[in-house]
Amino acid sequence: MSAKKTKSAGVYDVLAESEAAEAGTAQAAFQRPSLESGNGKKKPEREAAAPPYELLDVRALLSYEEKPGEVLCGDAVLEVGEFAMLFGFPSVGKSWAIMDLMAKAAWGRGRWMGHEIKCPFATLWIGDENNKRRLSNQLKALHAAGMLPEDFEKWIFITDVPETMDVGDADFVAHTRRIVEEKGIKLVILDTVSSAVVDETAKDFSFMFRGMKAINYGLPVRPCWMLVHHRRKPKSEDTEGNGRLHAISGHQVLRRKPRTIIELERVTEQSGDRRVVATLLKNSNGKSEGAKHALQQTDRGFDEIENFDFSECAGGGGGAGGHNEKITEQHLHELFDKGRVRYAKGEAVRRLMALAGAKDKACYAALSANGRFAHMLKIEGKEIGLDTELWPVGDEA
Repeated sequence: MSAKKTKSAGVYDVLAESEAAEAGTAQAAFQRPSLESGNGKKKPEREAAAPPYELLDVRALLSYEEKPGEVLCGDAVLEVGEFAMLFGFPSVGKSWAIMDLMAKAAWGRGRWMGHEIKCPFATLWIGDENNKRRLSNQLKALHAAGMLPEDFEKWIFITDVPETMDVGDADFVAHTRRIVEEKGIKLVILDTVSSAVVDETAKDFSFMFRGMKAINYGLPVRPCWMLVHHRRKPKSEDTEGNGRLHAISGHQVLRRKPRTIIELERVTEQSGDRRVVATLLKNSNGKSEGAKHALQQTDRGFDEIENFDFSECAGGGGGAGGHNEKITEQHLHELFDKGRVRYAKGEAVRRLMALAGAKDKACYAALSANGRFAHMLKIEGKEIGLDTELWPVGDEA
């Protein structure tokens, strides 16, 4: 398929009628009715042009080595031709995580969710949940902080809210495929999975993955697809480790297909606490499964928190909803007499243990400069107290 240049960078025109023939190959690679016309229940009118599979040269596999540009991030965390997933509760910061990734990919350096960016690569964000105003505000903040390279428009591509998110629709396949090839896209971000299916059933998800494979088929470089999805409400039977994969909303098809799955969670739900933990729950093509990183969300992306005490989170696993709730903001107001007194760190910990009935490790974590109450504390030398600029002395908590 030939690639045609657009008149201005970052702007893509709708397919013209004269390009219908060019789109035919991609349309033939995957044919089924759109979501609005039965969600794939009718048989395709034409046979798929793409063969169902191809044989590999097994002898060549003995000498296979990773080529530069195949692994985009981390230990096969993002890899061309593969599926990945980022999931978490609403408002956990997934949109900011996407923008952070796109900016660092444009530079070809930095760390995303604790994993090293390996090379520069172009990204396409197909999003159904962010309007132009919000996207503009995020880009302005990154640009003001110097987080975007001069030629960022050659690397970062973002759609308006799509008319359809039916990934299996022939027009969607052809249109996306052409953009991917023309712009040299190596990572396509589908945000969100729920917008791309009618119901969260095995059939829905299977059609979605077939559509993504049809877009990739025959391209010189098949992009990595990162699916953005939601976490369901926690249940009593939820467990740590790989058991957390069951917290992904929807059928198990959605848990099996991605080779990489990252869960993003807030450390606490305390007001003003923007710390999150990114846990690599699945890393089938690498060796980093189980790795977790604590990060501070800012208006310039995410900064890693060094020496983070994961005991603040459930079982040291990292995540809101299971952290030590014994210690509250009210306890700190009482401890420091609403800003009237200050203590040495050790003394403050002892008093907080008695006040909240919490263990010393949790109290040290709560009074840490990177802790969940860091936004309300002021540490000077060996002494710690309330930041009276935010919490005036004598004010009611």
